[in-house]
Amino acid sequence: LGSRDLPQSTPQRRARPVAHSGSAMGGSNKPRGIRAARKMVIRRREQRWADKDYKKANLGTKYKCNPFGGTSHAKGIVVEKIGIEAKQP
Repeated sequence: LGSRDLPQSTPQRRARPVAHSGSAMGGSNKPRGIRAARKMVIRRREQRWADKDYKKANLGTKYKCNPFGGTSHAKGIVVEKIGIEAKQP
């Protein structure tokens, strides 16, 4: 057998190095690095307020605007106290 009788192999393609980015089109806007934690924590804290459920839970307005003030409805608001007299023997 000669070398021309062997099947020709395709040349191996080398993978291109991929840059650190969030997606294929553009980079993410997150800071990267060992000392980036503080910036990421602060940004997350600020961005949480855009979440409607988080804002509703942590703003504290449900206590201010609600006449029950966050208490259960079973307690209710006392408008008038009525004294019940004991029966006479």
